[in-house]
Amino acid sequence: MPGELSPHRARTRPHSKTPPLTRCAPALLQLQRGLRIAVLIIKMLFLGHMLGCLWYGVSALYDVVGVDESGETSWRASYADGVVADASTPMDVRYLISAYWAVVTMTTVGYGDLTPQNELEVIFCCLSILFSALTFGYMLSNVGVLIASI
Repeated sequence: MPGELSPHRARTRPHSKTPPLTRCAPALLQLQRGLRIAVLIIKMLFLGHMLGCLWYGVSALYDVVGVDESGETSWRASYADGVVADASTPMDVRYLISAYWAVVTMTTVGYGDLTPQNELEVIFCCLSILFSALTFGYMLSNVGVLIASI
């Protein structure tokens, strides 16, 4: 019949319309970039959390097994007149001070108010600075690349 479309012609879409996935692609790319930035920020926060907890743990370990005749103490005993080492200090204050040290170390600001007081803490600080500088720099450069591509 002259007015009917052929079966092949009825199944195809006109070429003037764009496929739905192509129309959504820019929005999906923006969403993907935003999620990648969020994941990198979460990774940086996790790194700061882990370094802060390990920093506190190293000093607690030294207080338990490392006290010797030399009279060296840990950073907990020397910071703010031993407030952090006091058992009555709430754990959230201890965590906040440790996380503060981790963020200052990761960002290489290094204010100098929390310093290692014994050899174990010095070794941990050196390793933390090396590891966090490499990791933080890598993550920050990825965030910069993602923001530049937006």
